[in-house]
Amino acid sequence: MFTNREPPMLLGHNEGANPAEFLLHALAGCVTTIAVLHAAAHGIRIASMSTQLEGGIDLQSLLALDPQVATGYKEYRIMMDIKADCSYEDLDDLLKFAQQYSPVCNTVCRPVPVTIELKGAWR
Repeated sequence: MFTNREPPMLLGHNEGANPAEFLLHALAGCVTTIAVLHAAAHGIRIASMSTQLEGGIDLQSLLALDPQVATGYKEYRIMMDIKADCSYEDLDDLLKFAQQYSPVCNTVCRPVPVTIELKGAWR
């Protein structure tokens, strides 16, 4: 179970991740998982791996302060520190593969239709 929390600027107390931070975590986790699976399938032994992800978001859009500012993240940066028994080129190929085949990465990197419906009683 996940509980959404917000920072003080969004009327919360910062007790945990907010939905946008969950999205970053899902992206980093999925790319990391695909990289580990692909490495194992190709006999690459990973001694250590850490993944860090950052995203740039302008809150003016979320708060409807500037209609010219696009809503949502403007970019994602995934930084991976990997120690493995392979060449730099092999690691680079591994990360390109992970980006191409990560379901979460593909979902956030292409337009995906979203439908929101009101169901049930509203009064």
